[in-house]
Amino acid sequence: MRARLISLLVIAASHAVYADNATIPHAFTANTPAKADEVNANFSAVKSSIDDNDARITTNTTSISNVSTATTVNASAITANAAAISTNTTAIDQNTNAIGLNASDTAQNTAEIAANASDILTHSVDISSIQTDVAANTAAIAGLGSVYVKANGQPIGLLVAGSAGFIGGNSDPRPLTVLSDTDYLFDIDKDGNLHDGFTLYYESADCSGQAYLAGPGAANAQINAYYAAQGYVLKSPDSADPVTAYYLASNTPTLAANRSMYSIRNSGGCSSTFNSVYGYPILPNDPAITAVSEASFAKPITIGR
Repeated sequence: MRARLISLLVIAASHAVYADNATIPHAFTANTPAKADEVNANFSAVKSSIDDNDARITTNTTSISNVSTATTVNASAITANAAAISTNTTAIDQNTNAIGLNASDTAQNTAEIAANASDILTHSVDISSIQTDVAANTAAIAGLGSVYVKANGQPIGLLVAGSAGFIGGNSDPRPLTVLSDTDYLFDIDKDGNLHDGFTLYYESADCSGQAYLAGPGAANAQINAYYAAQGYVLKSPDSADPVTAYYLASNTPTLAANRSMYSIRNSGGCSSTFNSVYGYPILPNDPAITAVSEASFAKPITIGR
């Protein structure tokens, strides 16, 4: 039994030495008593070697597991990088092609810019020449087409008609109809006086308040729709009127219905009356609006360019 035990220990020890490079402190020979402390020492050495190997195996197992995990992660990253590299390669190829096309377009655009610059210079010369011609033609047209009414040699407006003709059926001997700088019409005689051959109507009994001119629709109409649409300036027919001149604003509508008038102002002054009138409201003249002076214009009154 002892020999068998010794043999087993020897075999185990020899295997341990071979497997783990363990150092066995005591060797046993046949027919030699084995001491317990030596046997225990051998077992202790074997245990120490086994424990050491177990610790290393545990450490290596952990390391292998970590390496395996890292390998998996790296493999995934490598796959992703490979895909990204493929995508970037495609993008680089596309950019390379685009750069080539852009270079061609840039060269073409450069040539076109140069051509356009030349055309611009040519057109600038042409435009300058045309502007010169337009200015000359405008001056020529103005010189040929514009006839002015002049007071003592100073233009007071464009000549519209050589004679005022008839206004609302009343013969008017004033010879000239003039258009002011602000496009208001007025009639003057050879002495430079504004036309004063109108009758003014008032809703009051004493010629106060809003004044009216009888217009289209009234039996005694004094001013036509053309003059009313254009705007017209007139002198008061009454020298006692505190308002020297009046104006009918352009595009002033006539009264929508007959208005009862209880006084009139004419060359004979203010008098009571009763008339039913379609009329235009008129306002005291404002030269800032009409560009027409209230005073008589200086003589001589002439026409010219």
